[in-house]
Amino acid sequence: MSTFDFNHELVFGPIFDASVITNSEIEDKDSTIIDLVQSEFDKINNVLSLYSGVTVMSSFVEYNSRRYKVTLHK
Repeated sequence: MSTFDFNHELVFGPIFDASVITNSEIEDKDSTIIDLVQSEFDKINNVLSLYSGVTVMSSFVEYNSRRYKVTLHK
């Protein structure tokens, strides 16, 4: 299994919920990071909708010199 460096992981269920970000311990909670994470969430959700057997997927976004792991559980 591979490991990746990231500063914080944001874990979502099947529907994007900005409170995952606003209630987290991350320093950046402005609308820019929320928009970036939602965009990445949408990309992951599109991939998961193509492959019914895959139920968890992660990707990364970078903002203000920090790397965030975005994980979606369908």
